[in-house]
Amino acid sequence: MKFGRVLLVVSALVLVGVSGCTPPMPPDVKAALAEEVSPCVADGNITANVQPQYLDLVQIFADDYTGECPNSSINVVSDSTNADISFSDQASPVGCDIVAGGPIAYDAAALVHNQLDVSEVNLKPQTVSKLLSGQIKNWADPSLVADNPDAGLPSTPLVLQSEGYGPALDALNSWGHQLDPANWSDTAAIKKVSDWNSDTSLTAATAQNSVGVTPLSVALNNSLTTAAIQLPGQEYPVVSDLTSTYAATGQLKAVDESAQIIRTVIDPKLSALKADGADQAARPWAALYPVNEYICKGSQQQAARAFARYVLRGNEQAQSESYYVERVPEAIRLITAGVVAQGLPEPSATPGQ
Repeated sequence: MKFGRVLLVVSALVLVGVSGCTPPMPPDVKAALAEEVSPCVADGNITANVQPQYLDLVQIFADDYTGECPNSSINVVSDSTNADISFSDQASPVGCDIVAGGPIAYDAAALVHNQLDVSEVNLKPQTVSKLLSGQIKNWADPSLVADNPDAGLPSTPLVLQSEGYGPALDALNSWGHQLDPANWSDTAAIKKVSDWNSDTSLTAATAQNSVGVTPLSVALNNSLTTAAIQLPGQEYPVVSDLTSTYAATGQLKAVDESAQIIRTVIDPKLSALKADGADQAARPWAALYPVNEYICKGSQQQAARAFARYVLRGNEQAQSESYYVERVPEAIRLITAGVVAQGLPEPSATPGQ
C-alpha cells in the first residue's frame, strides 16, 4: 500500500504550527512513513549471504534498496562465511552470529510424482505417511488404488527419492501430525539434506516412476506434477499451489512476539486467509516453512538492519509471488519489522531529515 508523502509532510507541519513545538508523531503516521521512507544508512556497504534458491529474489530487493539509497551497496553472494546479513530457510545459517531476524517469505513442501500414465493423484494423510516412510513399493498398491479408484494406476515399481529438502520434510511432517495424529509417521525413509542442489535434486524429482518431497517454489517454477491431499469429510482435495499456501499464511502465528528472532508456527484453529475478491478462503496447504533474514553480529549491524527493514516494506513484499513464495502475513510482518528496525533513526515527516 502506498501512502502520499506530501499529505504526510503537510499533516506533520500543521501539527507543528498549531502547537509551536514538535509533537510526538502519531503512531499511524509513523507506520505510514516507515513504509515509504527508505532507511538509508551512510556508508551502508554490506555483504548478504543468500541460499542459492533465493538469490534472484534477494537481488531484486538489493537493487531496489540501492536505487533508493545510492550511498549504499549490497554484495549478494551465496558462499560467504562472514556476512552482515543472511537470508536462509535454515534455523542456524552458516557464518552468521545472529542478533535479530525473522521471516521475509514462506515456501512450502510439495509432494511431487512422475508417472507417465498418472496425471492426478489424491492421497489421504495416512497414505502419504505410508508412502514417504517406504511402505509403498508399487503404483498399484492397494492404499494408492483405494485413494484413486478411477486413476487406472499401473502395476509399476514406485521409486521413492532417497533424499528430501530438510525444511520441506519438517514442514510436511508437522502438518501431517496435525491432519492425522493417530496414523502419521515421520518420513523416516527419506534422508534430510540441508543444501538444495538444483541440478541433482531436479534430476531425482523428474526420474520416471518416482515420488519425493521438494520445495513448492521449485515444483512450480519447473512445472513438476504434485499430489493433492484428500481430507476426511471434504469433497475436494487440498492442492499445493499459491492459492492454498496463501490461505495457510492466515494460520501462522509468532511463537514469541518479544523475541529478537521471530519464529512462527501453524495454528490450525486460526482462520485461513481469504484472497482479495474471493467469497471464501481456499483450503490451506499448511506445510509452510519460513525464508528468514538474519542480522549478523559485526560492525555493519545498522546498515544490515536498514536493508532488513526495507525488505519488509509492503511494496517489496508484493514481489514474492513472482518467485513462487508467499509474502509474510501482515501481523507477523509488522512484528518482524519492529525487531529488525531496532536502533534505526525514526522516520522523518520532513524530506531531508
